[in-house]
Amino acid sequence: MPTPQTAGPSRLGPGLAARPLPRRGRRAGRRPQPLHRFAAEGLASDRGMEANLRYWAYWVGGVRPCWSADADMLALHPYTGEVLVDSLIASLADAPYRELCAHSMWALLRLRPRLAGDPARGGRLSGIIGAVAGTAGTLSSAALRRLDQIAYRTGR
Repeated sequence: MPTPQTAGPSRLGPGLAARPLPRRGRRAGRRPQPLHRFAAEGLASDRGMEANLRYWAYWVGGVRPCWSADADMLALHPYTGEVLVDSLIASLADAPYRELCAHSMWALLRLRPRLAGDPARGGRLSGIIGAVAGTAGTLSSAALRRLDQIAYRTGR
């Protein structure tokens, strides 16, 4: 079965099919430009953002049943977002893919605004946003804008 790294053009679009590549490269110590490019291009549409969130939710255990193909990302699998938002908050703190976490968190809170209403979660998120925003050069200006919008949305 072809993997996203070896498959030709995907029905998911070039951004979603290539999503694992930037993360792997970042873990290997390469510069984060592919991840910035994926955030700018692969998440530019509502369909791309929704598929990205379903992908995240699936991998953190928030979506059932198991998927058998990349196309399952586009199917409507119900998920609450609770597991996903907590995973994104934890990853935003220090994961090498924080750029993607910032964009994904913004999209998730845009689609499920009730997730921003939990006071304990909002406090954790506010502290992490403050810490991340203070680390110059680690996130693109677009990701920093998303974090600012998240802070505004959560009232922090």
